[in-house]
Amino acid sequence: MLDKGDTLGAAMVSGAEGDSRMLAGGPATPPLSADQRFGRRIMPVGLLVLAMAALAIALTVWQLRMDALADARMNAGNLGNALAGQVARTVQAVDNTLHELQERVSAPGIGDPLSLDPASLGSRALHDLLVERARRLPQVDTLTVVGADGRLLNFSRSWPVPTIGLADRDYFIHLSTTPEHALFISRPVANRANGTWEIFLARRLEQPDGSFAGVLMAGVPLQSFRKMMDSVLLPAGGSFLLLRSDGIVLTRYPDTTARAGLVMPAGSPWYRQVAAGGGFYRSDGVFDKVTRHVAVRPVGEYPLVVDLAMTEATILARWQQQASMIAGVTAVLLLAGVVLLLALRRQVARQDEARATLLRANAELEAGRQALAGQRKVLETILNSMDQGLMMIDADRRVAVCNRQAMEVLELPPELLARQPLFEEVLEYQWRTGEFARADMELQTFIRAAALLDGPPVYERRRPDGRVIEVRTVPQEGGGVVRTYTDITSRRNAEDRIRHVAHHDDLTQLANRVAFNQILHRALTEAARDGLGVALLYLDLDYFKQVNDAHGHAVGDALLAEVAQRMRAVVRESDTVARMGGDEFAIIQPAADGQAGTLALARRLLEVITVPFQVGGLPAAVGVSIGIAWYPTDGLDAETLLRHADAALYAAKREGRNTFRCYEPAPAPTPALP
Repeated sequence: MLDKGDTLGAAMVSGAEGDSRMLAGGPATPPLSADQRFGRRIMPVGLLVLAMAALAIALTVWQLRMDALADARMNAGNLGNALAGQVARTVQAVDNTLHELQERVSAPGIGDPLSLDPASLGSRALHDLLVERARRLPQVDTLTVVGADGRLLNFSRSWPVPTIGLADRDYFIHLSTTPEHALFISRPVANRANGTWEIFLARRLEQPDGSFAGVLMAGVPLQSFRKMMDSVLLPAGGSFLLLRSDGIVLTRYPDTTARAGLVMPAGSPWYRQVAAGGGFYRSDGVFDKVTRHVAVRPVGEYPLVVDLAMTEATILARWQQQASMIAGVTAVLLLAGVVLLLALRRQVARQDEARATLLRANAELEAGRQALAGQRKVLETILNSMDQGLMMIDADRRVAVCNRQAMEVLELPPELLARQPLFEEVLEYQWRTGEFARADMELQTFIRAAALLDGPPVYERRRPDGRVIEVRTVPQEGGGVVRTYTDITSRRNAEDRIRHVAHHDDLTQLANRVAFNQILHRALTEAARDGLGVALLYLDLDYFKQVNDAHGHAVGDALLAEVAQRMRAVVRESDTVARMGGDEFAIIQPAADGQAGTLALARRLLEVITVPFQVGGLPAAVGVSIGIAWYPTDGLDAETLLRHADAALYAAKREGRNTFRCYEPAPAPTPALP
C-alpha cells in the first residue's frame, strides 16, 4: 500500500511538471487542456486515495495487534502443555503408588501379611511399606490409611500412629458416600503439624462385596507444584495457576498472597474452556483486575487444570511501540500528501495568470517535487526498517518493490531487483541456485507454476541453509500481490525443544512416562490390527539406593544416565526404552516374535547392567530386577499389561533380585471340601 502511494505521488509530480513546461512555452492564457481539466479534479481524487491509504495502514496496525495476541496465545499454550505434562507425571507417579498399595491390601498374595482387616491396615508391616513407598516419591509428604470409621489407622510419618479423627475431611466424606474408583483430589488444607498448605490424593478401599473399607491417600505439599512452575521459563508478565476442574484454586505462581481454596467466579468463561478440553479466553482479572489472556490446559486424566496467564499490557507492549511509530510516519505522509494536493490545486487555479504567475507555480511544483523526493526517502526508510522481507508484484507480474530484508532473507542479488524484473525471472534465478531443494514435491509444484493466488496464502518452507521462512501472500486491488518473508527459525527451534522436553526424561534423554504411554497404546493398537505380539519389560535397579546414599545424588544421576546408555545399546532399533521415574525403567518390544527373543533380551540386560560402572572416578555396582508381560496373553490393554509386568517385577525382587520373572496369574482358590 505504501508503494502504491509512492507511485501515485511520482505520477502526480510528473504530470504537474508537464503542465508547467506546456504553460511556460505557450501563450499567456492558454486554453484548458485535458490535463488541466484533470488537474481540477485531482483534489477529491487525491483525498480519496489518501483516505484509502490511511485506512489500509490502520487495518495493517490492527492486524499486527491480532498477530501479537495470536503469537502470545500460541506460546502460552505450548508452555501450558509442558507444565500440564509435568503435573500429570507427578500426580501419576503418586497415583500408581496408591493403586499398587490399594491392590496389595485388597488382594494380597500368598504369604502377604496385608489385608483390608483394620488390624492389618494399622500394622507395623503396612507402616514400613508406606515409609518405603514415601521415600520413592520426593513430592509426597505422607502416605496415610484411614479406616472406615474415619479414624487414622496408619501413616508414614511416625510410629506408633496417633489417634486422629478425619471423618470431617472432604476426601473421606466423598469416598465413603460415593462408590468411585477414580483418584480423588481434595481441597487445599493447612497441615496441622507444620501449617503448610497441601492437597491429598485419595483412593477408596473396598471390601470384596463393594462396601466401604477406608481411604488410602498421599499428602502433597502445594510447594512441590510451585517448584515445578519455577522450573518452567515463564515469560514476562506471566503467571501459572493450578486448579481443580471444579474451579477451586490450589496455588498460583508467582504470587506472594496465598490463594489456596479460592473459587473461580461462576460466570467465568474458564469453565467453558475446561469443558471443551482446553482453550483460551480473555480475563478482566480474578485476583487484581488486570486484563490477561489465559491458556487453559487440563492435566491428563486427572481433575486438575493448569492456567498460563499473560497480561495484555505485556503482550501488546511491542505492538504499541510499532503502532506509535507507524502512526507518526503516516501522519507525516498524509500531511505531505495534503500539502502536495493543495499546491496542485493552486497551480490549476492560476492557469489564467501571466508569466510571473506561471513561474511562481513552477517554483511551487519544484518544491512539491522535492517534498515528494523526501517522501520517497521516508518510504524507503520504512520498508528497509521492517522486520520482515517485503516484495510487491504488480498486475503485470513485475517485482515493483523489494526491500533490503527480502533480498537478505532470500539471498537475491540487488542488481537483479534493481531493474524490476518479472516474477518468473526471480523464480528462475532461485531454481538455478537451489533455493527450493528442501521443499516437498507439492510445494515445488506450486512454486514451479508461479501461481501467486492459486496456492496457500500462508506457507512455510526450509531454505538450503536450514532456516525456516514463513511466506504470506496478500492480493491487491487492481491486480498484483504483496508478499512478506519472515525468518521463523528461532520460533520453530523453540517449539521443537518444547516438544522434546515434554516427551523425554531430562536426565537420561529416554522417553518419559507420557511418551511411554503414547507409544505403548500405539504398539497395542498396531499389534491388534496385524495379529502380532508386544512384550513389556519393567525394570527396577537393585542396590541403587545404597550407591545414591554412599556417593550422593550427582553420582546417582550419572549412574542412571550410564545405565540408560547400556540399555539402549542392547535393544532393537524398533524397541522403546523409557524412564518411568526414580530408578525404574520400561522397555516396549513391538512385533515381539515369541518369548525367546524377549527372554534373550532380559538376559543381555542382566549381563550388561551387572558389569561394574565407573562414575566420576568412583566404582559403582548395581543389579536389576525385571518383570515381563506379553500382549495378548497377559493383558489386552496398556493398564493391565503394565500392572502385570509390575507384578512380575515384584516377584523377581521377592525371589532374590538381579533376575527376571514372567507374569504368572495367581492360582484360583481351592474350593473347600463339604
